[in-house]
Amino acid sequence: MKNITLFSLILITLFTGCATTEKEEHTDSELHSKLVGTWEGHTIRQDGNKKEWVQVRYPDGRYEITFKYYDGLSVSTVTKEEGKWWVKDGRFNEQWLTKGSQPFVYEVEWLDQNCIEMKSIKRDPNGDEYEGYTFSECRKMM
Repeated sequence: MKNITLFSLILITLFTGCATTEKEEHTDSELHSKLVGTWEGHTIRQDGNKKEWVQVRYPDGRYEITFKYYDGLSVSTVTKEEGKWWVKDGRFNEQWLTKGSQPFVYEVEWLDQNCIEMKSIKRDPNGDEYEGYTFSECRKMM
């Protein structure tokens, strides 16, 4: 009887220990839900000028984004884009609605509850991003 009790305690300890040491990861649907909403971001482009944006990600997988490109301190260009987005294998994917565009794929790292860092691991060759491009964006608080 002592052996069965001791064996049971060892099994419980092993399973409990395994459950608490695993890295927390979100399922694709959980990550999708967390990325819905309005997000703001900015980055410094390779030419040294700032690019900023506001992106709205809808639950149905559509997105709208407005970019502002700066030349020094002045806004030089404003562009708008629409597309679709999804989460697959724990990665954020987005694709322009433009015919022939290819998806951009990003690894997502949570900086805190409302801010993320994204690193490009696959890009559309027609885009202005480079491989390894990294940026941060935060949920816009209304």
